[in-house]
Amino acid sequence: MGKDNKVQTNLSSEVYNVIVLKIPREYKHSLVNEIQSYFETERSEKIGDLAAENFLEFMIKQLGPVIYNQAIKDCRAVVMQQMERVEDEIYALEQRPAPTEVQFKLD
Repeated sequence: MGKDNKVQTNLSSEVYNVIVLKIPREYKHSLVNEIQSYFETERSEKIGDLAAENFLEFMIKQLGPVIYNQAIKDCRAVVMQQMERVEDEIYALEQRPAPTEVQFKLD
């Protein structure tokens, strides 16, 4: 694992870059509690910390790439809009040559 929080994995013959998501300990603990509460409230099941952490890791692995890719798509759209605006502003700064009078001589 490098400084950029990416891990390279081989699946079949293709190479995938996997983003490693580091969740702060306090936030992870809060999420584990939320998962436990959900299971108890919605499913009438009591699960322990390890089961909730495993569920959280599973969901991150399954949903993480989908959410990440949508965020990249949204970011790309915003950047393209900004680039169009900058292009319009630069175009507005261009100086147009003064119209010149063209005289035609008829022979």
